[in-house]
Amino acid sequence: MPSQEANAVGGTLQERVVRTIRNDIEAGRLVDGEALPSTRDLAKQMEVSVFTINEAMKSLASEGLIENRPGSRRIVRSSRPVTPPDRAGRPRTPTSSAGTRVAARASLGASWHA
Repeated sequence: MPSQEANAVGGTLQERVVRTIRNDIEAGRLVDGEALPSTRDLAKQMEVSVFTINEAMKSLASEGLIENRPGSRRIVRSSRPVTPPDRAGRPRTPTSSAGTRVAARASLGASWHA
């Protein structure tokens, strides 16, 4: 389930949806190759119209973050390295080859998975 705080931040509804999904990809809550929920499910979860979701998906596709596939599937495309969750199920912060921690972006809220 996407972050529910999209309505608490400024911008148009489309910009809020784009920002929320982009942040979830950058934070690792959505990983490369993962299928997004259906347009209707996203619209319901984010409390926006199907039109708004479709327009946001066009923007994300133009950025290369989402791939539209036949059969109305949308797949996340991210170059962010995938790291397995820790024992408590929390995403790990990736480390560089030198072993230093890479700064993670702040979480906007609940995860995509209910």
